[in-house]
Amino acid sequence: MLRLTPLAVGLSLLAGSAYAASVPVRYGDLNADAKVTLADVQQCLRGLVLGFEPSAPEAADVAPLHADGTFGDGRVDLQDLVRLLRHVGGVDQGAFPGVYGTGFEQGLEGWEPGGTDLTDPVVEWSITPSSEAAFAGTGSARFFLDNMNDAGKIWLQRPFAVQPNTRYRATVSFNLRSTDIGDMNLWKVIGFAGPSAPGDNSTLQRFEETGIGEQQPPVWLSRSFAIESASGPDGVLWVAAGLWGTFEVARTYYMDGLRVSLEPLPGEPNGGTKG
Repeated sequence: MLRLTPLAVGLSLLAGSAYAASVPVRYGDLNADAKVTLADVQQCLRGLVLGFEPSAPEAADVAPLHADGTFGDGRVDLQDLVRLLRHVGGVDQGAFPGVYGTGFEQGLEGWEPGGTDLTDPVVEWSITPSSEAAFAGTGSARFFLDNMNDAGKIWLQRPFAVQPNTRYRATVSFNLRSTDIGDMNLWKVIGFAGPSAPGDNSTLQRFEETGIGEQQPPVWLSRSFAIESASGPDGVLWVAAGLWGTFEVARTYYMDGLRVSLEPLPGEPNGGTKG
């Protein structure tokens, strides 16, 4: 057993690789049995006293509930235990809403870089945590693409634990720092939602452009999109957001305030999740 902390009041979830970014998390489900019960409350209590298994801490971060519908604070403490108990007892039925947000203050925070059409010729690209620019706080995700093949597409992707075989509306919003003046040679925002990770460009959808008009650069743009898709039989829905290079030039952008809302469609089983 990896003891992350004794009596984990103030346990930091972001200090190491206690859980893999590619593994979806079902919040509140500490014992991974696909439901939230008294057994999860008991496991949380044991973890606070004795230390957590490597896979448990992120799933236990269910408090506090913020005004914008997101929840968690990167720590597991007594308020998380109380919220789990209230949920199991039927007092807090809205314990785990389907909204996830990140400001990239602690790296990419579970999001993974992905890309396609990055050969013929091979082009340089990267998506990395950055403190060079931020819409809020001090961190962001830096997107760089030397689009010499006039076709590159790069994005951040993450799996979310939801109800299996259920249709969702994934609404994604973020702030994008751009220096693209005018209305020519603009790149495109791209997005994806589906039961498996995005692959080639046939699975990606194009949305708004990166232009700032005649404003003085740089400018933080507000960008958003919505996609409807069904989760897989394993209860996973992948979401991605990124950029499509449509002009042969090297460009750098910054993404901040990335938010994902997963809404089960009417008539479908409830599929709320955090991330």
